[in-house]
Amino acid sequence: MAVYTSPVDQSQLELFMKDFAFVVGEKITDLRAQQNWVAVTGNKGDRLFYREAVIASAGRTWHQIAFEYPEGMKAQMDRFISDAALAVLHSENDGCDKELWSAPNRNDGAKALEGREQK
Repeated sequence: MAVYTSPVDQSQLELFMKDFAFVVGEKITDLRAQQNWVAVTGNKGDRLFYREAVIASAGRTWHQIAFEYPEGMKAQMDRFISDAALAVLHSENDGCDKELWSAPNRNDGAKALEGREQK
């Protein structure tokens, strides 16, 4: 399982969705998309996969999940993946107050040490 975010390039939405959905060596069994999301299911050899990406934060970020698991675990994974997919669809405003790819503040370490005795 992978959960991640990435910046949205509004000029490349169609290309992003195509690259996200179509991966060499995978057989797609279900593909669904609208203007602001894409979801793909299929198999790769004896493994199943599910991927979903949703545009969030007023069009600034992609919220993404990806699962890959053995075919024999399909029954156990179906409900979990369904719940996770729904959560991602409803995450359009989650984490939007945070900057993506921001550099760490050099003073954070110094602030953490303030008030501690030196040995």
